Formats: sequence, C-alpha cells, structure tokens
Amino acid sequence: MKKIGLLSFVIALMLLAHINVWACGCQGRDEDITKAVILDFNKASIIFSGKIAAAEWIPIVEKNASGKEIKAEALLLKFAVDSWWKGKTKDEVIWHTTDIRYPDSGELKLGSNCEYGFELGKKYLVYAVDLKGKLIAGACSGTTRIENAEKDIKELQKLKVKERNSQESPKLTDEDKSFIIKSILEQIPEIKKQISQEPTEEKLVIKLSGENINAKLLPTFPNVEFVLLNASDIKNYKGKSLDYREFGKFEVNAFGRVTVVFSETNLYKGYLPSGNGTTFEYQKVNGKWVGKAVSYYINN
Repeated sequence: MKKIGLLSFVIALMLLAHINVWACGCQGRDEDITKAVILDFNKASIIFSGKIAAAEWIPIVEKNASGKEIKAEALLLKFAVDSWWKGKTKDEVIWHTTDIRYPDSGELKLGSNCEYGFELGKKYLVYAVDLKGKLIAGACSGTTRIENAEKDIKELQKLKVKERNSQESPKLTDEDKSFIIKSILEQIPEIKKQISQEPTEEKLVIKLSGENINAKLLPTFPNVEFVLLNASDIKNYKGKSLDYREFGKFEVNAFGRVTVVFSETNLYKGYLPSGNGTTFEYQKVNGKWVGKAVSYYINN
C-alpha cells in the first residue's frame, strides 16, 4: 500500500493511474490479438464498456492497531454501461475500490498497484473478475481506455456471435469438478510438501469456504484435513485472525473451457481483509482435463 497526503477534492474523486505493471510481474499480452482477447475473455467474470459517471466516498468501519474505531471512507465508482460482451446486461455497474481516505488525519491510502487505475469522466473497456461480489480489473488484464480498445472490441464481437450461435455451454459434472479441485489443491505448497514426505502424526489443517464446493468433492491426501466453513463461520469468526481458502464459481464457456478463481483470504480483527488469488483455466484434451494458472492477484 502507498500512503500520501490528502489530495485536493477534485483529484481525490478519481483513481489516479497508479498502475505498476512491472511490479505485478506482467509480461505483456500476446502479440496475436485474437489469442490475447480469448485468454482475457476466459479469465474475466464480466466484460463491458462504459464511462465512469460518478464517484463518491462512502463511510466504512476501520479500527486502528489498538482496536479503536476510526473515521474512514472508501472510494466507490459508478460506471454508466453502454455495451456488454460477457455477464449480466445492466445499465450501471457499481465498483468498490480499495482506496481509503481518513478525514481526521488527512491521509489517502491508495489500493494495490496490481489493480487498474480509473479516472472520473473517462470511458473504458473493462475485463473484470468477480471476487465475492467485489469487482477487480487487474493492471495485467486487457482493461484499457476505450480509444485504445478498437482491436479488442472487434475480437469480442466475434466471440459474442460465436457464443450466440453455439449450443448451450457443456455441463460440468461433479466428477469433472472433483478432478479440477484436486488438481488445484495439489499445487498448494503446504499440501505438496505434506504428500511428498513420509507420513507423520501431525495433520495439516486446511480451512476452505464451502460456498461453491461440498465435502463430497474434496480429495483425500495423507495427513491432510479439510475443514469446510460456512458463511456464518467466516462472518462471525472469533479470535485474532482467520486464514481460509475459497474456490470461486466454476465458469464453463461455450467452447468447454473451465475457469475458476482459487483465493486465500486473511482476516485480522480491526483490519480490512487481505489475501491473494489465482485464476485457473482447464479444458479437456483427448478426454483428459488439462489446466494451468493464467493470472494472479494480490489484495493487501
């Protein structure tokens, strides 16, 4: 996070372009625009174009290190949407940023450099990932000002026509989902280490949100115990901290590709949640699921 002095009211009503793609490890998009757009299309939960018509600071609850509540406000943006290429079609999108200001101390804390920076009054093409109801457009995604999006829009139109003319998206069976879940969990460093070493009496406990999965879908690993948390467990957790993982919704497009975000969230009493997430993409090749991580984000 960056901390800077409180900006003037006009400048504070916009998210300055605090993008640092190199800090996020971006390697640039594929030079083949068709491949680049297909990749970004598969990673995104929603894709739209629209203008940032309004921005306002809304009160939030924050606590300092001693647990005392302090006055804070988060920046909220409103997009006036004119076109959709993926997701629900509605006229307005509410965007909760991670920018926070503290009126009493005169500080403005900007969000992660890995998030795209938007400016009030400007129009954008937005590739967004929906993480627990919060939209994020990564600095490494195809999100850009509308005047730079002509090639993307042409490719998105082609994809839109293909999906409209294609049959209903293939259904993902529990067997398919179970395989993908196992494949992703095997990539967690703690689990990878646990299953590669000699069995021990000490168990590795992994806490998982049960929002999009159930116990029947979970694999069995030596000396690894999975604890499923419901929404109430997470909302009303007791203690100083809670670390848990979560599978997002399993999205299947008309071409049979499956994308899912696997995230880790760290909750600490008196602080905003932090964590990270990875978007995985899977598809069947010769009857077998093959997948890889296609993007990564940090929320701190």
